[in-house]
Amino acid sequence: MVACAWALSPAVFQVSFEARQYDLLALLTILFVWRIFKCSATKSQVRPLDFFLLVAFTAAGALTYYYFALAAAGGGVFAIIRLVRVNRKRLFKIFGALLAGYAIFFLLHPYFYRSFRNESLMRGEFSHENLQTRVAAIGDSFHFFWLNPLPFKPYSYVLLAACGLWLLIAFRRQGLKFFQDLRRPDFSGFQILFFLFWISGIQIVLYLTYVSPAHAMNPKYLSMVWPFFAFMPILLLRLFKTQRVPLALLLCLAVALSGLHGLRGFNAYTTQKPDPAAALAAARTVVVDNVSMGYLPRVLLKLSDEQIVFAMHPQDLLDHQELWLDRLDSNTVMIRIADPNSPASGLQSGAEKLHEILDTKFENEWITGGAWGLGDVIKIRKNL
Repeated sequence: MVACAWALSPAVFQVSFEARQYDLLALLTILFVWRIFKCSATKSQVRPLDFFLLVAFTAAGALTYYYFALAAAGGGVFAIIRLVRVNRKRLFKIFGALLAGYAIFFLLHPYFYRSFRNESLMRGEFSHENLQTRVAAIGDSFHFFWLNPLPFKPYSYVLLAACGLWLLIAFRRQGLKFFQDLRRPDFSGFQILFFLFWISGIQIVLYLTYVSPAHAMNPKYLSMVWPFFAFMPILLLRLFKTQRVPLALLLCLAVALSGLHGLRGFNAYTTQKPDPAAALAAARTVVVDNVSMGYLPRVLLKLSDEQIVFAMHPQDLLDHQELWLDRLDSNTVMIRIADPNSPASGLQSGAEKLHEILDTKFENEWITGGAWGLGDVIKIRKNL
């Protein structure tokens, strides 16, 4: 049931639409926590292979995404809580495995600190309006795990309505006994929620204190949280002594409907975005206002070797107009990538000034909706 809730979540579907590291991050977080549970179990023997796997999963997770450190720190705290009074020798072995994993990470990726520097450029400035936006983004992200906020709105209430119906039927059949059963729940396995509250709690704190950038609260950035969030309804079933199987089947059906319609809605959302390939292929010259990692390669992959490309941040394009502005003609396409999610967000005013200059010299046509994965696309039709 946990696998069903996680794998069919609309949020997880969206994560899988991007060929990036977030799916792998979720997998390695699961494997890491699995080994932490195994190595810190007080009533079972731990093999050297278990510690070796803990080292491997720690190193792999750290190499996948630097926020994996939250899961690793949580694993250390969890091991302390479990073992500090009963088996300190094993606790030292676990910490040795964690340190060995990060030692491998440092050796293979000595320039990891650049990620923190890049992130610091995207934090934005504090304001009450921005804070309200961030608080709303937290609720939207966790809501997105269960319900699809894209098209097909009527299906967004399937889970809520199904659970309400089940509660009504259960109470009608059992009366007061229904509430008496709630007093004797089975709490085994609830330790898994430690990682849900630890990882999600720290990420929320970092987000609300502006340590994380404005875009760092959406499904893909919560990839480490979703596997544990999927445990919530399953563990809540422990509160009920009867009707577990019908409710479990109902839950799986509701999650499947929500996830499949989330898949359909998100696919419709992405495919309706214009494909700039034709406009780029016909352009003799292309101007790009962002050279940050992850942006420029996506543009260059769509261009031929014969096309001329001018690529700088907006302010640099403004400061060096003599290098490129007079060489533009009606066969030019400009791609605007400077946005709040970009390291160039501090140069937003430069981007606006740049477009004002273009408007005074050319008749421009904005391709409606921009282009998925690229940004706004502006085609220069003719000189004024």
